[in-house]
Amino acid sequence: MERQIAHLMIAAIQQRKLSANNNLAGATWEVALSNEMSAIAARCDTKQRELKDRRENLVKECSALGACKP
Repeated sequence: MERQIAHLMIAAIQQRKLSANNNLAGATWEVALSNEMSAIAARCDTKQRELKDRRENLVKECSALGACKP
């Protein structure tokens, strides 16, 4: 779910980049939008790694308790 939201946010920013003027102000704005997209992607990646780590820890705990198969 979070990944889909991130993709939608990035797509919206990409659409905003299309309206940037071909001048210094436009270039500065494009850089700011690119930075915003990078931040969204980084947050999504961090969340994905956190969830993966949490799952792995829960599987280990479950296995240690003998409640599930590894």
